[in-house]
Amino acid sequence: MKSIYISATEPRSGKSTIALGLMNLLNRRADRVGFYKPISNAETDTVDGDVTMVRKMFKIDAAPEDMNPLKMNDAGRLLASGAEDDLLTRILRSFNKIATNSDVVVIEGTDYTGTLTALELDINADISNTLDAPVLMVASGQGRKTAEIIDQITAAKESFDEKGCDFIGVVVTKLDRSDIYETTEKLRTKLKQHKIDLLGAIPYNDILARPRLGEIARNLNANVMYGKEYLNNLANEPRVAAMTIGNALMRFDDGTLLITPGDREDMILAAMISRVATTYPNISGLVLCGGFEPSDAIKKLIGGLSGFNIPILQVPADTIETVMLVKQMPISLYAGDTEKTKSLQKDIQTYMQRDEVYRLLDLKRTPKTTPIVFLNNLLERAGSNRKRIVLPEGSEERTLKAASRVLSQGIADVILLGEEAAIIEAANRSDAKIDGATIINPVESSELDRYGKEYFELRKHKGTVEMQARDTMTDPIFYGTMMVHLGDADGLVSGAEHTTRHTISPAFQIIKTAPGISLVSSVFFMCLEDRVLVYGDCAVNPNPTADQL
Repeated sequence: MKSIYISATEPRSGKSTIALGLMNLLNRRADRVGFYKPISNAETDTVDGDVTMVRKMFKIDAAPEDMNPLKMNDAGRLLASGAEDDLLTRILRSFNKIATNSDVVVIEGTDYTGTLTALELDINADISNTLDAPVLMVASGQGRKTAEIIDQITAAKESFDEKGCDFIGVVVTKLDRSDIYETTEKLRTKLKQHKIDLLGAIPYNDILARPRLGEIARNLNANVMYGKEYLNNLANEPRVAAMTIGNALMRFDDGTLLITPGDREDMILAAMISRVATTYPNISGLVLCGGFEPSDAIKKLIGGLSGFNIPILQVPADTIETVMLVKQMPISLYAGDTEKTKSLQKDIQTYMQRDEVYRLLDLKRTPKTTPIVFLNNLLERAGSNRKRIVLPEGSEERTLKAASRVLSQGIADVILLGEEAAIIEAANRSDAKIDGATIINPVESSELDRYGKEYFELRKHKGTVEMQARDTMTDPIFYGTMMVHLGDADGLVSGAEHTTRHTISPAFQIIKTAPGISLVSSVFFMCLEDRVLVYGDCAVNPNPTADQL
């Protein structure tokens, strides 16, 4: 399975359209193309618009909650509480559900329009590393000179490099169409000097940048008074009509969205006449502000006028607020909008370096295993083959917090050793939920005699007497080790309060080595930012021979 992470550097960069364009390209090369957007900017439980569109456009059956597991508010709460690992783990687990049924997955990064804008580049880098997906950056060139575009790209790439991300290239969007080829060559030459591949230089697309009147109505929560059948009209820049009719008419252009107070009946009449007149441009729609409605006489006139094929929307907000809402609203692409989707596909076909994208995706890459991925793999394997784990340090704070997490995630059955009252008190103090754990006090255990006799049989050749053996079994680590030996537990974890020697000595005495084996070794895992290393023989055999190694 291959994947690619689409990350922007700012809001409204065209990231979503590039992600959709890539979906379309990759569908020609792979049978199963998946889509994943880990964090949506939506603040409610509504399904992310990009996810909805992709599911419809590409007939993807994956559950929306798997394709988009988190809202930006959810992510913000997790980060604010210091639970970044939990955030990345949730993302990884939902991504794995998508990846399992995909040959390639297009991953769309965050939108840079939420409350975490200052942190979003780092968030995207961390997610890219966790999902082991190379980054394709999308940068807007709108209103920027070539040098400014280069500076923006190189600064963002440095941040990704600092995080150890794989970076495959950049797509620059919203460039001036009139000199697109000259600009493309300048960008390619300059970016090569920084060892960055330009995978696409896409011109500004006027159709994609214009909202439908239906989108405007939804975003403004407007009352559609007239022209519901014309909500598909494309709107250009909003214009406020608060001057005289003559001055207002001079400001009309094709596609103008006219915004005026709802009691300006003179302006409403002017808009109606201009729409049916052949001597004036065709405005796209009319928004009436302030909660006002035209008089009944004007309503009757509008209702009886033929050729007036624009929507009239009514909103409670004042004129200035309405203009700001329209200018700031996100412009989306919908699965049924064939005009926009065809225009997008044409630009991707013409200006994207398709063969280079295919080549970069086909390159063999060294798999990256971050600590989050490593731990998640262990937890998933443990949860699928649930075992009984005994924890001798039952009242230790870190042990209790770990036990709480293990129980809540269904990773293993937990046995805590120690005095029950002390364990419960420590758990309450640590805010650890251990309701599902078994608590055993070795001193009061009904198994103490049996364990003592077993230990006596194992150690009597060393001079151990029966009463001494029973006393030894009151030590939680000896008791827990005997549980493993007799099959009452599958494993033991210790070391938070006890030395390595104290932890493993009971195993030497009780479990011992397998027949023919005289050397016992140990390993530990060192979790680095982008890999996990295994170190052997750092505790049991600090100075091993070459043969022992």
